[in-house]
Amino acid sequence: MVRINPCELHIDDPEFYETIYAPSASFDKLKVFENRFSIPKAAFSTAAYSLHKHRRAALSPFFTKSKMQAHAPFIQSLVEI
Repeated sequence: MVRINPCELHIDDPEFYETIYAPSASFDKLKVFENRFSIPKAAFSTAAYSLHKHRRAALSPFFTKSKMQAHAPFIQSLVEI
C-alpha cells in the first residue's frame, strides 16, 4: 500500500478489493463531498450513510428495472436525435 496524498491510497493487492468495496459495508462519505452542486438535501450529496440510505429508499421505486424498461423507447428516441 502506498499513500498518494492524505486522502488517497494506492493498493496493489487484488485480495484487498473485497475488503474495501464490500457490498455490505456501510460508511459515511467524506464531508468534502457533502452539499455538492449546492443541493443540500439531495440523496447524492448526503454524507451520512444512514440519512443517505433513507433518502435513497424514497427514490428507489422510480429506478426499478421495469420503470427503466418502460422509459426505454423515449430514451432511444432522444439518442436517435
